[in-house]
Amino acid sequence: MPTTLVVKLDKVQGCVRSFVIQDQERILPGSGETRTELGVLQVDYACDMGRYTGVINVG
Repeated sequence: MPTTLVVKLDKVQGCVRSFVIQDQERILPGSGETRTELGVLQVDYACDMGRYTGVINVG
């Protein structure tokens, strides 16, 4: 089943806008909605500075 990560931001600044997911760096706009196709069951992620990390489990 295709899975899409939807991130909605409203006037966000700093490293929270930038993260690495599936070995690709994403820098999001400060406001608006960004969609990322995941297509996997588990995804590790981190902000650009590595301070905020986590795992997304799909299923």
